[in-house]
Amino acid sequence: RFAFPLAVISALAIGCGSAAEPSTSVNEGELRQAPAKLDQCPAGFGSANGSACTATLTCTYSLECGATFQQTRCNCVDGKLACADRVGPIPAGEVQLCAPSAAAETTACPVSKAVAEGQSCTSVGRVCAYRGRACHVAPDQPLLDWCRCSPDGAGGLTYNCGSPLCPPPP
Repeated sequence: RFAFPLAVISALAIGCGSAAEPSTSVNEGELRQAPAKLDQCPAGFGSANGSACTATLTCTYSLECGATFQQTRCNCVDGKLACADRVGPIPAGEVQLCAPSAAAETTACPVSKAVAEGQSCTSVGRVCAYRGRACHVAPDQPLLDWCRCSPDGAGGLTYNCGSPLCPPPP
């Protein structure tokens, strides 16, 4: 009878394995394969934005915004789907946003909240929305900043802008 220390027996047992067990390793070639380029639109927006695509691909997705739907359009730009909603371009990995309804106006909203602040406008109550910061309670969902066309107190109309408040950190 031989006495082996428990540590030696444990080390030997760890190194042993059944030849019938399947290998879970991945071949190096599998790790280096590029994702397939899409030649048709994915079923949902979440898998579209930023995906590799063929040059002619254009996709449209609807987002329910209260009683209406707003459209998000994705075009293949430089081999990747680039998407934009009524708020503006959507960075890959971010979600679509609902823009508030606005009075009909033929001019476009200013390009950013910073540009809009104090700029003259023509339709009282018109609201332009901009992608804002995200709160700690939902870091993956940016909030909407806004600029509303309202009287400036001197007989004209200007955009007055604001941002939603986040709840205080816990």
